[in-house]
Amino acid sequence: MTGHETGRAQRVKQLCGVTLSFHCVAHKLALACADLFKGFEELVDLDKLLQDICGYFKLSPSRKAKLKFVLVELGEKPLAVLKIHL
Repeated sequence: MTGHETGRAQRVKQLCGVTLSFHCVAHKLALACADLFKGFEELVDLDKLLQDICGYFKLSPSRKAKLKFVLVELGEKPLAVLKIHL
């Protein structure tokens, strides 16, 4: 959204004149990591595996409950399955 020609920041700048815009640091880091991964097949495979594992639990309340049960039984703190940004 910070494109130099048609991004939202540029459009606001055209309307308002002076505008301060910047790219989200977390998103920029995620994009940099994704670009880094592209150069290494092992990292691409690892990233795919981790996404599949997260999706397996995130998409099923039953699986999520079973994971929580197992973690509690093992004396571990229950985990939250977070959204993956790429």
